[in-house]
Amino acid sequence: MKRVTPEKVRLRWGHAALFVGAFAVTVFATLPARWAVGIVAHATDGRVRVVSASGSPWEGRGDLVLRTEGGEVILNGTSWRWLPERLFAGELALKLRFDGTATGDAVIARGVSGLALRDADVRVPVAALAAPVALLRGWSPGGTLVFRTDRLDLGPHGAAGGAELVWQNASTATSPLGDFRCLLQGVPGAAAQVTVATLRGPLQLTAAGEVGQGGSLRLRGTASSEPAYRDRLGPLLLALGHDRGDGAVAFEIVLPPRGPA
Repeated sequence: MKRVTPEKVRLRWGHAALFVGAFAVTVFATLPARWAVGIVAHATDGRVRVVSASGSPWEGRGDLVLRTEGGEVILNGTSWRWLPERLFAGELALKLRFDGTATGDAVIARGVSGLALRDADVRVPVAALAAPVALLRGWSPGGTLVFRTDRLDLGPHGAAGGAELVWQNASTATSPLGDFRCLLQGVPGAAAQVTVATLRGPLQLTAAGEVGQGGSLRLRGTASSEPAYRDRLGPLLLALGHDRGDGAVAFEIVLPPRGPA
């Protein structure tokens, strides 16, 4: 009777594991891109969906649908590429490229601790984001939003890391507003801190607040206008908050809005 050595057993198991791994990779590679639709929706708790998908889960193209408080924003012309090297870090990561409604690149990853955004530099027309929000539609906001982050983790205990959001060439239907920058800085287990300030322009604004668990935002600040734009920006200032009597208004923004007491 032929004797089977431990080395041969290990070799056979190694061949079997290699075959199973190769088979799994082959099957996954031949799956249609729509197979990834459910994964994206599940990973983002339904806040992001993929429609009109083509290609494969490894590399494909489609339209991203972002769920907002006022409706849905569709980002046409989004492509993705799987980053297999990130598996060794314990996460499933995709490199996203936007060349339609939005432009730019970002890496989105899902790990044990939650979602993470990395190496993001994305530009989106404000009009595209404001269109489904009834409260903003009447103001016809214009300009471009630029989102940047090196790393931002979005876990169950809050945000960790930092991000920058710049509103360039901001405007309404009646007046230019300027450029504004919003900075977010978070540490695990605490509310992320947010600051907003005018970079240039006739609307002078400064605010600070925090983003709590679940994405709720509370922001307090003041706003005023340059004298030459006071008549045109007056309605916007009064819509933001109450007049302090010195030409400036104080405001508080809470999202989602507080319900009735």
